[in-house]
Order: sequence, then structure tokens, then C-alpha cells
Amino acid sequence: MRRFDQRAQWQGGRVCLLQLRCHPGAIARQWTRERVREAMRAWRARYGAAPSSYDWSRTHARRRGGEALKRVQAGEWPAPSTVIDLYGSWAAAVADAFGDG
Repeated sequence: MRRFDQRAQWQGGRVCLLQLRCHPGAIARQWTRERVREAMRAWRARYGAAPSSYDWSRTHARRRGGEALKRVQAGEWPAPSTVIDLYGSWAAAVADAFGDG
């Protein structure tokens, strides 16, 4: 079974969908549990506390502005939804990165 990437293109006053073939593995998962653990530990080393889901939310950071926005832009952090997809909950991710205690 072939996978296709659909992209919209504006042509002559209408939108056309283009189908581009993707080779197997072209869409690889960027964030793994290991990378999330490393990111959480890096955040704690940099800012002194484990990240909250609000810390990694670009939407919340933009609304808060200032330091919150600088922090989220200063590194490569997964979206909170990505962390929850991988772990089932934010608390489970924090426990995996830092232990229960």
C-alpha cells in the first residue's frame, strides 16, 4: 500500500490537491520517550524545576509573553499533546524522567 502526501496548491482561482509519493519511513516519529526524558531533564537543568505542560505550550507561552515565551523559544521542546500521546499523562512522563520521589 502506498502512502501519499496531499498538498493544496492555488491554480487559476481554485485550489488543487497535489499527491506526492512518500518513501517508506519518510514520516518518522520525531519524539520518543527517550527524547522526552532528555528534554525534561534539560529543562530542569536550565530552569531549576521540571517543566509543566504549560511551560511547553506555545499557545500559553504566547499569551503569557515575556519570560515564558523566551523559555519555550530557547530550546526544542515537544508539544504537551505529544508527551501525553507517548505517556498517557503528563505526570507519567515526569515520573519516568525523574522518578517518583
